[in-house]
Amino acid sequence: MSSSQFYVRVQTTLESPGLRLRSQPTTNSNTVAFEAADAVLTVLDEGVTAAQKIGVNGQWLRVRDANSLEGYVAAWYVEAATVNAAPGATAPQVETTTAAIAAPSPQQLVDAINAERIKNKLPPLKAHPILMLNAQKHAEYMASGGGITHESADGSRPFQRHLAAGYPLAGNLSLGGFASENIVAFPNMTIEEAVANWYGDDPHTHTMIGDQYNECGAGIAVSGDMIYYCFDSARSALASTTQGAAPIPPPADAYVVYVPSDATSGLRIRKKDSLSAGLIRVASAGEWLAVQEPMAAAKAKIGVENKWLKIKDKLGNIGYVAAWMVNERG
Repeated sequence: MSSSQFYVRVQTTLESPGLRLRSQPTTNSNTVAFEAADAVLTVLDEGVTAAQKIGVNGQWLRVRDANSLEGYVAAWYVEAATVNAAPGATAPQVETTTAAIAAPSPQQLVDAINAERIKNKLPPLKAHPILMLNAQKHAEYMASGGGITHESADGSRPFQRHLAAGYPLAGNLSLGGFASENIVAFPNMTIEEAVANWYGDDPHTHTMIGDQYNECGAGIAVSGDMIYYCFDSARSALASTTQGAAPIPPPADAYVVYVPSDATSGLRIRKKDSLSAGLIRVASAGEWLAVQEPMAAAKAKIGVENKWLKIKDKLGNIGYVAAWMVNERG
C-alpha cells in the first residue's frame, strides 16, 4: 500500500454549522469543532481501514483539520478526496483532473475475483457488457468528484442502473433483485489490495463469492493518484431459467436442514460458531445443509437463539450456521 496521505472531504450538501469533530467516536462525546461543508480533513487511521468506512453508517474516522485539531467525524458524512497539498491555514485544492498514471484494466479485476470464486468452489462470473459499462461509468463518476458512493448523480442505485440499461435482472425487483456492488478507492491501490479490502466484511465478501450471481461488471477510474474501483455482480433472469444447473440432491444418509424459502438474503455459513467469525459463503433460500453432529443434539438446537449447527453444504464446505435460522423441511 502506498504511503501517500489519505484525505476526506465533508459532504458539500451538509448544512451549516457543518460536521461535528468529536472527542471520541460516538455521538455522545464532546464537540471539538464544526467542520464546514467541503472542508478537507487529514485521515489519521490506517488507509485501507479508513477507506472501507467511508459512507457507512455507524463508522467513525480519526482526523486532523486545517487548524490542527484532532478528533473523530462520522464516516457517513464524508467522501474520499485527493489534494495537492497538506491541509493548512488555507484549504487545499481538491484535484479534479485525471493524472496519467498506470491503472489496472477492468478485466483484470474480473479475473482476480473469478480466481477467488474458483478457490471457493464456485463457477466464475461471466462479464456482461451492460454490467461492464455501468461499472465503468460509476467508477468514472466517483473519480470525477461524486465521492465513494453507490448512488449515481441522479440518485439511482446499482440495480436501478442495470434495469434502466436493459439488463434482465433476476429476483424480486421491488427488493433490488439479485444485484450487489462493491466500491473502494485509495491512492495507488492495486487490484489485490481492493479485493483484500472487500474481504473485510460479509456484504462485500458476498458480492464477490455469492453463488446466486452468474454475471458481473467491473470499472476502474483514476483521479490524481486515487484509483477508484467498482465491481457489480448480478444474476440474469434469462440465465436463471435457461442455464441453471441440475440441483444437487442432499445426501441420503445425513440429517438435513434447510435455509428458509423466505430468507431472500440467504444464510451465512461461518468458519466458527460465532456471529463475528469469518464468512465462508452465503447459502441461498431453500438450500439444504447436511448436519455434521449427532441428530438428537442438533434437533434440540433448531430454533434456539445463540445455538449453532456444524454443517456441510452442497459444495462440500464445512462450517457453522445459526440454528435459529434453519428449518427441518425444505
